[in-house]
Amino acid sequence: MDITNKDAPTTRASWTNSSPNLEGIGMAADIARNPSNDSLTGKLNYRGYRGEFSLSQNALLNRNGQTTNTTQLDFGTSLVFADGYWGISRPVTGSFVLVAPHPTLQGRVIGINPNAIGGNAAQIEAIGPAVLPDLSPYQVSKIRISAQNLPVGYDLGQTNYAILPTYKSGTAIRIGTDATIFLRGTLRNNKDEPLSQLSGEFISLSDPKWTPLQIFTNKTGKFVLKGIKPGRYELKMFNDPPAIFSIDIPEGKTGVYDLGTVRSQ
Repeated sequence: MDITNKDAPTTRASWTNSSPNLEGIGMAADIARNPSNDSLTGKLNYRGYRGEFSLSQNALLNRNGQTTNTTQLDFGTSLVFADGYWGISRPVTGSFVLVAPHPTLQGRVIGINPNAIGGNAAQIEAIGPAVLPDLSPYQVSKIRISAQNLPVGYDLGQTNYAILPTYKSGTAIRIGTDATIFLRGTLRNNKDEPLSQLSGEFISLSDPKWTPLQIFTNKTGKFVLKGIKPGRYELKMFNDPPAIFSIDIPEGKTGVYDLGTVRSQ
């Protein structure tokens, strides 16, 4: 109840409900009563990764029988473009960053700047790339990529970025690689002895630009490698003399690929 020395007392009751995450529905209602009129206000809004929507209704009932109704509907979205990629976003309020997935990640749900309760500031999904539309220019913004349900073997690549946008600028970040395989196997020499606790190098013979990976075996000669794609490889172990293995991974393979027991040449 509001009481002043100028106006008659006003009694008011209000209720609000909102989503704890960025994407969600919010509602509010307000009822006020005083000697001259009654007022009723209701609001419904939705804020999502691709747009915003709000609907409000206000009714004013005077004691003389006159009634006034006001309805307001607002909708906002944005179409952004950066470095050859486009995306749909809620309205851009400053600079923006667009996060585009590698073709191997198409259709996967990937969160951008996740919070502690499971929500995201933006999200890659079937609709397209994620867009953060409210970056402050000339201030460093940290971007973190998260994909909790990514299949085994798939690789996001770099997952943390620091962006320094200029005034009303757009920045594109490309995430993911063509890696789709989690490789494992057991290495033995030509005497059928396990190559125990050795290091080595995994080299691609199909892609000369591919960076070789370091490999280590346990006591029984077992090893695992992630971030692998189909192709031809050479595995060279640093023992004396070096043990060399030829590895072929067929096209179309994804997830866990078990080589079983592999013996040196």
